[in-house]
Amino acid sequence: MPWVTNPVRERLRRSAIAALCEAEFRVRCAVSATEEVVSRTTAEVQGTARGEQPLRACRSALAIQSEALGHLARARALTHEISTQEWVDEDEEDT
Repeated sequence: MPWVTNPVRERLRRSAIAALCEAEFRVRCAVSATEEVVSRTTAEVQGTARGEQPLRACRSALAIQSEALGHLARARALTHEISTQEWVDEDEEDT
């Protein structure tokens, strides 16, 4: 029996895929936020410096990156669980 027919494994597989997609999205957001912070900070340094705004932007970018890392860790854990779990076919369970 292919592993996809096992409903528990299929749910875990779908959860892992969803977590990986979410992680990829969050990482892209983090990269964009970081690029924006670098751009703003560079402009601030070259012009009139308003110290609190770049600091707030940096904190926001770090929070987004931290959240992205959390999503990646969750995706990794789900993927690991799927790959290491011993699965029993439903047909074998009934006998």
